[in-house]
Amino acid sequence: MSVVILLISLFSCQNNNLIKNTGLNVRPLKDTIGFARYAWQMDSLMARIDRTGWKKTSGTPWNLVICPHDDYTYVGKLYPELLQNIKAPNLILIGVAHKAAQMGIEDSLVFDSYTDWKGPWRNIKVSPVREEIYNLLKGKYATINDSLQKSEHSVEALIPWLQYFNRNINIVPILVPAMSPERMEACGKALADAIRSVADSHKWLWGTDYAIVVTTDAVHYGNEDWGGINRAYFGCDEKGNIKARDHESGIIDSCFKGEITPEKIRLFNLFTLNRENFREYKWTWCGRYSVPVALYASYYLNNSSPLWGELTGYSTSITSAHVPVDDIRMGRTAIATACHWVGYASLGYTLNSEKRRGVVTISVSNLKKEPDHASELVSQEILGTPVLILKTKDPWFQIQTPDNYTGWIEESSVRMMNEQELSVWKKAKRVVYLDNTGWLYETANENSGVIGDLVGGSIIEKTGESGNYVSVTLPDGRKGFIDKRKVMDFNKWENSVPGSEERVCSMALTYIGIPYLWGGSSVKAADCSGFVKSVYFRNGIILRRDASLQALHGLPVDISDGYSRLRKGDLLFFGSKENGISHVTHVALYLGNSEYINASGRVQINSLDSTKADFNGHRLSSLLQAKRVIGVENDHGIEPVNKHPWY
Repeated sequence: MSVVILLISLFSCQNNNLIKNTGLNVRPLKDTIGFARYAWQMDSLMARIDRTGWKKTSGTPWNLVICPHDDYTYVGKLYPELLQNIKAPNLILIGVAHKAAQMGIEDSLVFDSYTDWKGPWRNIKVSPVREEIYNLLKGKYATINDSLQKSEHSVEALIPWLQYFNRNINIVPILVPAMSPERMEACGKALADAIRSVADSHKWLWGTDYAIVVTTDAVHYGNEDWGGINRAYFGCDEKGNIKARDHESGIIDSCFKGEITPEKIRLFNLFTLNRENFREYKWTWCGRYSVPVALYASYYLNNSSPLWGELTGYSTSITSAHVPVDDIRMGRTAIATACHWVGYASLGYTLNSEKRRGVVTISVSNLKKEPDHASELVSQEILGTPVLILKTKDPWFQIQTPDNYTGWIEESSVRMMNEQELSVWKKAKRVVYLDNTGWLYETANENSGVIGDLVGGSIIEKTGESGNYVSVTLPDGRKGFIDKRKVMDFNKWENSVPGSEERVCSMALTYIGIPYLWGGSSVKAADCSGFVKSVYFRNGIILRRDASLQALHGLPVDISDGYSRLRKGDLLFFGSKENGISHVTHVALYLGNSEYINASGRVQINSLDSTKADFNGHRLSSLLQAKRVIGVENDHGIEPVNKHPWY
């Protein structure tokens, strides 16, 4: 027997009675407009989606999925492309509690007491394991509230699609209301313990006998018909909508792809919740509570090991190909315009039993947005950087970097490894290259031929010494010699950093004059955030890749009345504010005495002091905030190399 867990965010209630079913008690439909009610409607929808084309796959069954729940005409093919690989017949549905705040419900997982839910082909049975799970959670973590359950549309949106692929599903609906980040993790862990206990008693296997599906729509965007609320954070013209979709992409790439760790879940909290009040949106994903609870449950259900996630699709209500539904007695529950639209992200997760690792083999490798030489350069990685290989598309790898960034890299730039091979590489005697640039020689003589070039921060395996040189082997097997004065033992280096304010600033000054390159992040060429990231990495600290991501981390420094509180090495963030939301577009490193160093055209020094020759008025007028990096601990966006498990 199989079970699928479907997570959908909803708000909880305080009714802690036992679930009592004395007869047939069918949960009524909430949305009879945007979703299908009848089997013939589903058959017609699928025939229309078939005609326009959708990706049919038969891969590994998902253990967990994140699925939208908006009108079928808008979400369209994203539903079947994701849910076709939910193979287990019993579904635990965990959804969004849109009405919970109105009912005064929060902090608990919300169950129902219905015996059945309406489905297009026939009523769907609520699985008996609901009582077993609830009894393990009631009181401290869970409550029952049928009023909230029947007012919510997010769970019922998925039922017709799941029943289309499997007529014999059973369900366990759970709703997640507002709760703090700490409470989300506690509820997720408790839910994992309850699911594990019940699954063990029934001898169920995750993915085969049960699975988890969490539902959320992505951003709810615009300034039209949102109940008087302005959610057009970047404006709703073409430029603003593109910025919004780019921001969505950053959230998905940083939080939901590859290995899903608690750090990524907390980063999603930072993106979506107001830090001062978790009940308020920062970025409007309705599943801001359901998704973290689901991901925490999956993490702890997998014995504190991350699942592996991949994006199966992203669209919006104004960019998707709308499925015609008016003639089959369906419609739309909301408008779709440039000033009122919703985003949809579909992601599937497996247990990641076949992890693929790799190490960069050349001095500087380029990461592209798409697997194409003509595609945008989004970042770079340097020699010896460990990476996670997400996908392959000959001759490209899609990789995840140590700072959770993703991009496409040429296969020839990475040596693939399994876990054992990576472990051997991590235990090997390694050195770090200290100079900005240099050469790997054929023999222990600088007048000999060159094997390749090196950049500061490169990590290389040391195999021996010969006079004033060390012999090394690159990850791809090439061998050569490096002047021993230009390297340091890796273990000694990682334990002698993070660097001091003076060391960070001194390192930054050695970059003066290097050219600006969009996507660059090495001493050869860099953009603003790549420059800062490179400097800090060479001082033993891994920062996020983009300025907007770097701005989410660190200790805030008050600059409201001047710059006296700034210290050397602090980061300055520049950009604009629209509707109270900061849009960070530039970052610089503070040097002291009102001066900062940044990559703008080239790496150069500018001043915040209008009396200085290197004053930049544009930068001063766009200064948003400052953050401290040096000395900050327990911040997953500021990670010492010696604490990162990949190194």
